[in-house]
Amino acid sequence: MTITRDDIIALAKAYLDCVMVRQEPPSEQQKFFLHQDPILFLLRGEDMTLQQNYDLHRKLTDEKHWSVGWDITALCDKPERARAVGAFYWQARVAGRPETELIKAYCFQDWIVQRMPSGELKFVVYINTDHSFLPGSATVDI
Repeated sequence: MTITRDDIIALAKAYLDCVMVRQEPPSEQQKFFLHQDPILFLLRGEDMTLQQNYDLHRKLTDEKHWSVGWDITALCDKPERARAVGAFYWQARVAGRPETELIKAYCFQDWIVQRMPSGELKFVVYINTDHSFLPGSATVDI
């Protein structure tokens, strides 16, 4: 079975809902990764553990996200892996700030994902290549 764009969009939505919408702890985020204690590699900033990612999102409210575009490249069949390069739009507000102070950004990603025997996808490597904040966006330290 080939890893498709729809598979990646579903994985992105499920993981980002876990992190942003439900603000689930690192133990729940871990389920999306192949390896224990994964690192989120940020090419523009310091890399993050799942705990640091959780702590960041706990400071935020009204988070929304949606995929913008993805290019998928099959890498190998055994195990079935693909590279997904794409972006999602991210919107949020730092808790306690006025509703008009929205964080608005495009988050560019470069992922290696693997299909498990169960059919589910897991992140092998998770790289955030950039957070491009839009004009007029509120700021947040990442």
